[in-house]
Amino acid sequence: MPNVFLGSGGGDYDEALPTLDNQLSTRLLFIHQEQWQKRLLSKYGQLVLIDATYRTTKYNVALIFLVVPTATKYMVVAEFVIQSECEGDIAEALEIIRGKNPNWSPEFFMTDYSEAEMLAIRRVSPGVRVMLCDLHREQCWLRWVKDSKHGLSQDEASSLLDMLRDLAYEPPAQKGPVDSGYRQLELKLQESQVWQDHKAVQSWLQTKWLAIPEVLKYTFLPRNRTTLATLFTTIIDVFLPSQLREFSFLNVVRAFRYQLTSLA
Repeated sequence: MPNVFLGSGGGDYDEALPTLDNQLSTRLLFIHQEQWQKRLLSKYGQLVLIDATYRTTKYNVALIFLVVPTATKYMVVAEFVIQSECEGDIAEALEIIRGKNPNWSPEFFMTDYSEAEMLAIRRVSPGVRVMLCDLHREQCWLRWVKDSKHGLSQDEASSLLDMLRDLAYEPPAQKGPVDSGYRQLELKLQESQVWQDHKAVQSWLQTKWLAIPEVLKYTFLPRNRTTLATLFTTIIDVFLPSQLREFSFLNVVRAFRYQLTSLA
């Protein structure tokens, strides 16, 4: 039987799932995790990717996946729906998942640039390091530099993006030499013509980006418009079993190749 937890008190999957859409008049929290997902989270949960997906149903709710990199592929290890992607709701879901997985000791979380996700992660796991997803970061940068209201020419936008990418992949400055690689790139950016000519660039970078050089990648689910019950039925009955079958197959292939290598 899958583990299903509701913010209002709990219930079994078969009883809870059909009532999801009816709960939208009150505060909604629906969390799902299979036993095999618990095992994977315990084994591979040092690094966890958190990603919110929208417009998967006809309602304005967030579907959030926790994903871990295994030896063969990325695997979803828990999923939950919340009515709004605020710090408190995300933190509550993460607290419940952590409570149901006592052997889970994350060291890193990777997220997009969501202040609510970052604050929730730090509230639930204060010692965890939060890293930024480079796909979402790049999308955000491109949207900003291409927005005509910021007044950047094509050459200025290209130059700014190049400097930001250099910063993103340089290790952050430590409490030490001022002339570290990161600090030099930061100074180069601040002394650049595009920085000097555009107050909007200065404000945007100083308030949002300069302190976040860590990057990784993750992207996820296609969008459609259906009910919550149908969405989670598809996830639980179709998507997750398909993931598990593929994961099992890849591990069998991996083990077989290892045996062949050992016999060679």
